[in-house]
Amino acid sequence: MTRFQVDRRRATVLACGATALAFDLLGAGQPWRVLAVVVFIVVAPGLAFVPLIRGLDVWTRGVLIVAVGLALGAAVSEALALAHIFSGTLLLLMLAGVSAVGCVFPRGAR
Repeated sequence: MTRFQVDRRRATVLACGATALAFDLLGAGQPWRVLAVVVFIVVAPGLAFVPLIRGLDVWTRGVLIVAVGLALGAAVSEALALAHIFSGTLLLLMLAGVSAVGCVFPRGAR
């Protein structure tokens, strides 16, 4: 992975989060808001963390991106539900924060 690809990955994660939050907070039309939020929840958290693992082929990486995204979404929503503070907007904010933290880490070790 070259430096340009790492920056593109970070930009994709941050753009997905910003788009989903903007659509949710501004009350965009129903089909567009749902599409933006689903793409963000499925792709962004996994895309932030999975490239830290080296040695994966394309299919394994793609499956792990979706699996990690859904797992982090489930873990964050469960934590919010257990704390009795669950809301959709708060879930998006927390996932955006987790994804941003994943973007801070450098690539995986060789």
